[in-house]
Amino acid sequence: MITIYISKADKTLPIDWDSMPENAQRHIIEYGLRQKLNDAGSSATTKELGEVQAGEQALAMAENVLSALMAGNVHVRRAASQMTLEERCFLKVLKALFKKAVGKPEDKTKEELITGLANKFGKGEEAIILALEAKAKDMAEVERKVAALKQDLPSIDI
Repeated sequence: MITIYISKADKTLPIDWDSMPENAQRHIIEYGLRQKLNDAGSSATTKELGEVQAGEQALAMAENVLSALMAGNVHVRRAASQMTLEERCFLKVLKALFKKAVGKPEDKTKEELITGLANKFGKGEEAIILALEAKAKDMAEVERKVAALKQDLPSIDI
């Protein structure tokens, strides 16, 4: 017997998996796996990467999630992309600073965000990039330390 939490009802629904017909079990497994793998690559956007590169990145992210699942890691929140941690942190810092200084960063490429910040602060794009890279490096180091601490914590399934 397993239970599934239904958030809108704030209740759990008991499910006797062993009594469920095999075709229904297979459907649930295929649906869930397809959803999990497609969710992994959902952050690969064609706006920033272009259609071909976004497709390649989405596939790589899905492959990372599948590898983690095959290794028994079922608590995969998001697959690592082909970007390094520093590159991902750079984008986080860039978008956060742009949002604070200029406005919503949606639908803007990395280059447009950098240009927008350079214009806002009256600085050259290279100066903006160097400052953001320094912040991203610091953020990546903190994220590595947090990840190491989390790894040391016991796993609890609640």
